[in-house]
Amino acid sequence: MPAPVAGISCANCAYYDQKEDTYGECRRYAPHPNSPSYVPKAEAVGQIKFDVHWPKVYGSNWCGQFASRQKAQQGDQ
Repeated sequence: MPAPVAGISCANCAYYDQKEDTYGECRRYAPHPNSPSYVPKAEAVGQIKFDVHWPKVYGSNWCGQFASRQKAQQGDQ
């Protein structure tokens, strides 16, 4: 589903930290642990393991908590 307003995307958000050409990390909230179901079985045998990470998002993604990168930069001046 496209964003409800043109220009709203993770790539234009103040909380987006680009890591690669196509994706980045959302820094809106503190990192969250993965649930154990995402841990590869080879690493989880005999233990419960939680990895903590920033959510990975594509630049074209969007959410309801968008904050304009452009407005944030203007506020720094």
